[in-house]
Amino acid sequence: MKIFMKQFKSIAWGMIALAGLASCDDTWEADSVPGDKSKDLWTVISQKQELSEFAKVLKEGGYDELLQSDGLYTVLAPTNTAMSAVFGADRESVPGAHIILLEYNKSTLDTMSTIVAYNGKQTSVSEVLLQSEEIICRNGILRFANAAVGHRLNIFEHLNQLKDQYQMAQFIIDQGDSVMDMDQSIQIAIDANNNPVYDTVMVYSNPILDAIPINNNDSMVNLVLLADTTFERLTALYWNYFKQNDGLHPEPNYVGWKIDSAATTIAAKTALVSDLVFHPVDDAEGFLPPSKYFVSTTDVKVKMKSGVATAIPACNGNVLVAGDVHIHMAGNKIKPVYIEGEDYIKHSSEYIFTRVNIHARGQRDVVLCGTDTLRPYMRYLLDSVGNVTSETEKVYRSSTRFGYYGTSFASNTYPQVNQTRGGSYLSYTAPLYSCDYKIYMRSVDDRPTHVNPDTLCVDYEKYLADANYPCGGVIRNYQKLYLSQPGDNQISYLDDYTKSDFLINYSYSNYFQPNQRAFCCMVPYDPTVFDEGEFETVSATRLEELLGETNNFKHLGINAGYGVDDPNCEFPLIWCQTPNQAVMTQDVRTAGAYYYSGVTGICPNNNNTFLANGRPQYIKKDVFRCFYQGDASLFVTSGVFNVSNTANPSIGSIQPHGSIYLDYIHFEPVIEEDDEE
Repeated sequence: MKIFMKQFKSIAWGMIALAGLASCDDTWEADSVPGDKSKDLWTVISQKQELSEFAKVLKEGGYDELLQSDGLYTVLAPTNTAMSAVFGADRESVPGAHIILLEYNKSTLDTMSTIVAYNGKQTSVSEVLLQSEEIICRNGILRFANAAVGHRLNIFEHLNQLKDQYQMAQFIIDQGDSVMDMDQSIQIAIDANNNPVYDTVMVYSNPILDAIPINNNDSMVNLVLLADTTFERLTALYWNYFKQNDGLHPEPNYVGWKIDSAATTIAAKTALVSDLVFHPVDDAEGFLPPSKYFVSTTDVKVKMKSGVATAIPACNGNVLVAGDVHIHMAGNKIKPVYIEGEDYIKHSSEYIFTRVNIHARGQRDVVLCGTDTLRPYMRYLLDSVGNVTSETEKVYRSSTRFGYYGTSFASNTYPQVNQTRGGSYLSYTAPLYSCDYKIYMRSVDDRPTHVNPDTLCVDYEKYLADANYPCGGVIRNYQKLYLSQPGDNQISYLDDYTKSDFLINYSYSNYFQPNQRAFCCMVPYDPTVFDEGEFETVSATRLEELLGETNNFKHLGINAGYGVDDPNCEFPLIWCQTPNQAVMTQDVRTAGAYYYSGVTGICPNNNNTFLANGRPQYIKKDVFRCFYQGDASLFVTSGVFNVSNTANPSIGSIQPHGSIYLDYIHFEPVIEEDDEE
């Protein structure tokens, strides 16, 4: 039994220096007994007849040496009556649960529900039934306890014993394995193939324990352990939202999603287990009473419809066995995702600013400075005396360029190589579930020089009625969003971004034939141009008519100055086509897929341009269907109108290098049905 003692000796001596500096409280209660401060704790305990059984166990375990040392300890010594209720191996473990490092007097202990004992585990202060008397000794404080705490398992240790009874416990245990500890392993040789040979140190590793503290003895939590039928039902529910990409590139005629079923099951179960951990609940009704929602440590509401069947105490909390548990997914587990503009990963310009903005989400937004131009527009002519006539003329203002905060951008500020591609961009990643999302963007161009409406513009009156209506003299930003599926290669430029090649562009899991893939992006649009309820069912022709207005796409994009003072002003995004298709090879992982700045069309519902191999995915025109759970890569790009005086300029003639204004990107989950009542 000396071995048991040695497991903790290093912990104790490591604390002695701290203990010598200060005790936890230097004030003493009226019922404190000074005792003989020349005597150590072991001497006092061994002289108390009512503690003789506890003294015997201390001596057998080698704790007598510890309690004669110069450290400071608090001993909650069980009386002989208390020790008579503890048998076998539990008796050996009593000292480790009743010796506390440092001094804790009565007033301090009375405020504590649990305390970390010498064995590294939590001891319940109320459970040991302390008497009021305390004895002051040379190296600590002695209290009498009317109950003894024996060996107490932590939650993870309980699960190891329950693994044959519960699938959930078996799953948690099965995730553990012995792995090589590279920090402790020492290289001792090199083999014939020049590979290092190690004197290997193996350690236990379980990824679930990294997420939830059920093996941490100094953290108090409750774990809900599900009955098998409930665990299977909720696993099937979570499975829909945790689909994993198998990481294998299919042949062009591949049929079926690239889902790794085994990895999906593990991901779903791991997420479910993480959502079943709760902080300790102080509730007169008991542990997690029925028909009541409780919020887990992952901020997910869990409903215990039939309450807890069995509560198994552990040294670091409780295992709560429950049957009928429900978890609502929409708005609870599957929440909206916000990607802040200032949290970009890469960008294409050295002129980029994260700004303080009291109207922005988190009071920050980002501006990437480019070369901005006004689009041509129609304006009324004046007669010889200055009166407005009904005649109009086209004003070519597209050659107007704007700097930023006094910065003058020359024509060579940005690379002009192959200007039909590329442009300003900010890259991000978004943690998403495998479900549909509607996407919104808050983008506010607040530069005063960008808002100079021409009172003679034919659309000026409409602009006065709606500040987001396109008007001459007002810059309109056409920021575009490109996305890739989680698990697929991220969108990126070549190292030489002047050529502006996207190495990978968005596609729905790469279901396409070579040479048949159209590029698509999402662009903000003005939803107010549609009648109530019209957007969902509008025909493709009517869609182009409302948003496009003869391919000028007037109601795509956002006017400068719009929504400056409204922190809730965000615009929904709609799928649009870019001008050209890339010539693809079968190995699209290495093929260069060109990104073009312009937009040539708006994608209607049931559009199959993403999947040109005869397997259309009926995707709504404003929905991003995320096939997998994980991080999707995003590019926010911007272009400007061609500086040439094109007769009929449209978004399709946009050139690169426009400014980007971004507060946030908002992914709103679209879950059609209520998953759990």
